[in-house]
Amino acid sequence: MTGWRPLLRLARRDLARHRGRTAIVLAMLTLPVLVVTAGAVLFASADISSAERLDRELGPEGEALLAPTTMGPLRQAADPDQGWTSEDSGGAGDAFSMVDGAVVDPAEWADVLGDRPVLEVREGSVEVAVGGERLYAPALEVDLSTPLGAGLVELAEGRLPTAGDEVAVSAPLARRGAAVGDELEIGGAERTVVGIAESRTDQGPFVTGGIGALGLDDAMTTSVAYLVGGDPVTWAEVEALNADGVLVLSRAVVVDPPAAAQAVEAELAYDYVDDAAVVTGGLIVVMVLLEVVLLAGPAFAVGARRQARTVALLVTGGATPAQVRTLVLASGVVLGGAAAVVGVLGGIAVAALLPPALEQAAAWWPSVDRQVSGGRIGPFDVPWGTVLAVASFGVVSALLAAVVPAWLASRTDVVAVLAGRRGDDHPGHRSPVVGAVLAALGVALAIGGAVERDERLVAFGAVPLVIGTVLLVAPLLALLGRSAARLPLALRFAVRDSARHRSRTVPAIAAVAATVAGAVALGIGGASDAEQEARAYSPELPVGQAVVRSDTGVPLADDLAAVEDVVPAGAVPVEGLGFRSDDEVQIDWSATILGDDEGWSYGSWTTAYGSQVLVTDDLGAADLDAGIAPADRQAARDALAAGRALVVVMDPAGAGEDRQVLLSATRWEYQQGTGADENDELVAAEVPATLVRSERPTARFAAVLPTSLAAEVTDGAPAEVQPMTTALLLPEGPGPEGARELREQVEEAVPGLTVYEETGYEAPPEMVWVLLGLGTVALLLVLVGSLTATTLAVNDAAGDLATLGAVGATPGVRRRIAAGYALVITGVGAGLGLLVGLVPGVAITFPLTAPIDYYGYGTEGLPGSVLEVPWLFIGTLVVLLPLVVAAVAAATTRSSVVLAGRGAAVG
Repeated sequence: MTGWRPLLRLARRDLARHRGRTAIVLAMLTLPVLVVTAGAVLFASADISSAERLDRELGPEGEALLAPTTMGPLRQAADPDQGWTSEDSGGAGDAFSMVDGAVVDPAEWADVLGDRPVLEVREGSVEVAVGGERLYAPALEVDLSTPLGAGLVELAEGRLPTAGDEVAVSAPLARRGAAVGDELEIGGAERTVVGIAESRTDQGPFVTGGIGALGLDDAMTTSVAYLVGGDPVTWAEVEALNADGVLVLSRAVVVDPPAAAQAVEAELAYDYVDDAAVVTGGLIVVMVLLEVVLLAGPAFAVGARRQARTVALLVTGGATPAQVRTLVLASGVVLGGAAAVVGVLGGIAVAALLPPALEQAAAWWPSVDRQVSGGRIGPFDVPWGTVLAVASFGVVSALLAAVVPAWLASRTDVVAVLAGRRGDDHPGHRSPVVGAVLAALGVALAIGGAVERDERLVAFGAVPLVIGTVLLVAPLLALLGRSAARLPLALRFAVRDSARHRSRTVPAIAAVAATVAGAVALGIGGASDAEQEARAYSPELPVGQAVVRSDTGVPLADDLAAVEDVVPAGAVPVEGLGFRSDDEVQIDWSATILGDDEGWSYGSWTTAYGSQVLVTDDLGAADLDAGIAPADRQAARDALAAGRALVVVMDPAGAGEDRQVLLSATRWEYQQGTGADENDELVAAEVPATLVRSERPTARFAAVLPTSLAAEVTDGAPAEVQPMTTALLLPEGPGPEGARELREQVEEAVPGLTVYEETGYEAPPEMVWVLLGLGTVALLLVLVGSLTATTLAVNDAAGDLATLGAVGATPGVRRRIAAGYALVITGVGAGLGLLVGLVPGVAITFPLTAPIDYYGYGTEGLPGSVLEVPWLFIGTLVVLLPLVVAAVAAATTRSSVVLAGRGAAVG
């Protein structure tokens, strides 16, 4: 018997005879191939090339999209999204994220474009009130009565809007209550829905209308471009437009880029490799491969034992050890090949069915700012090179899972097998030594990563640690077998039988250990990261309080009458120095500490109180002292009483000092269409101040002035910066539902007013989902792996169970033995997984939660590295899960015992 062909035929027939075991192994090998294939196809489909996005960006009639900027002369690649540069920009950029929203007269390009139709296109987002909620949806303003404009949307029902008060919405908005003929509030104005139209670029909520219909006239937030039809726009015309500071997406140039465009793209291109991502991806592949091999290993070990008699007969007929190994490896080839084919075909089928569901899910997944949008997945694309590499994963994992059983089969004791005896060799002396060395190396790398704050070093250390643990399982089992004398019969039988037949038990225990170790390590890292965020969280108000404020700098005092009916009684007004922030003008206050050493300038930021420079003679009147460190509160009160300002500092060394501070207010005016700005210093006053610390790592305000000093600072200044009511502090928080209702009432009464309630730190739902996901995946892997190994062990021990039945064992003994197998596999594996997972889990917290010096004052006073162990999560994995698996194994195992000869069990 020579070659692989007869051995493959024997392997195929053996697998066909044992369909249950074959199905289990095939499922284990197929699942990762299917999942990765589906992910690769979806990723390739979602990665839209420049040519593929032309119809989406230009419509069927458009030839080019022109985006004017104020960056001066430009040089761009064929597709500006692939790179462009300007002397004014100082380097390459992304095409349409740098556009200033400049509205220009297309006639300026007549000498370049000639007589071509040109259409203005505005894109942005608008607030839509629909279905009892408010959300921000992508918006498109364009003249839809022209062929160029109509081609940018897909009309499904009704007609396209033509009048200034008409809009078309997407189907998701229509399903929310914006049907054709309804009135819809968009950006505070009522509009009539006349059609259902879908965007070519976004899937989900979308609204479109003519120029001006949606209020997209904010040059700071709106992208303005011009769609060109007619003849193709050539590269020479692109260069001419670039000289005027215009970026161009030309259909003709993208489809057939000239050499000059390719040269610019090559010049601007840069290779960026995320080393951490590459390392992480490689480690994931290695760990998944190891997991699959370990889960499939017991099945191949039992299969090899089932073939023991056949192997013995082959050896007596002259078969060499190499041929015996090939016979077992042939099973891996057959199963791996089948898994590759089924996994690839299944993955492609899943990827073909998922895009609509994913697009809909992305479209209705609102972010924290109620922004809702979802991009369309591109044309279906199968990356065959990647898919073939993934398919090889199935074959390789099957072969690796069969290597150890094949090697053991080649060392079969022919006389023992033909006599009906069986058993594995005693564990060698070298494997435990190698395992201990590898485990020690993994621990050393983890410690080094913790000391050096290097996540990659910790991740690298996990691989030798897990492999070393796998090599230590066999001697551990042997030790357990020798110490099982006092255990109950069923558990003693399971422990000793597992210790005897290590070829099927060791991979199963190692798979459970690897799964639990990964879950424990990730759980500790995630929980520690969340705990650090909780400790570093800086509330803007005392927890449980809320404010009504103006985010545009409009004096709230002018609106008190309009909101007094909706704001709870007893609200405390908070005074602050005036500021302004709107579409074209922004006034910023800053506080700069003067002296010989370098001062620190506090720029304007949004605070819970609106203004960042507050005015009061009584810190307790609006609980303002709650934003100052307790040790500095008395000094703050004394300073205010003495007519001094309070300036919040982050440096603990400066707290309590009396310094001179420069308070200044600067007007910054945006010149729409030019990108220029005009700075005008409205106030520049040097005042005496006392430095105080914030209660938390970030301040709730920059400075506090007594009323007399505030009047002195703003004497003669414009009304825009005079003291004013910036917020109303509510007596108590209205609660999440109450805050939402109050916010809607306030916004309806006075547009521009908002409600902020301080609820304290709230753990991100992502962390909960991560732990639930980890627990679910670990549960499924451990459950499937343990039950599979238990079933194989029970079937493999059929002869011994038959002997027990013959000497009077009750039928329930079989169930208890099955539970014992499950406890040995899951309990030992979970215990090892806990020990292994604690090492990288604890180590990763040091680089993951290390304090970051955001303010340049060092990390003193900031929360240090945080270690948070999710004991409930770990206890569920390590204690509860083995008991559940044992109960399931006992419940699903037949209690009847088939009396059979021992020789039949191995034949």
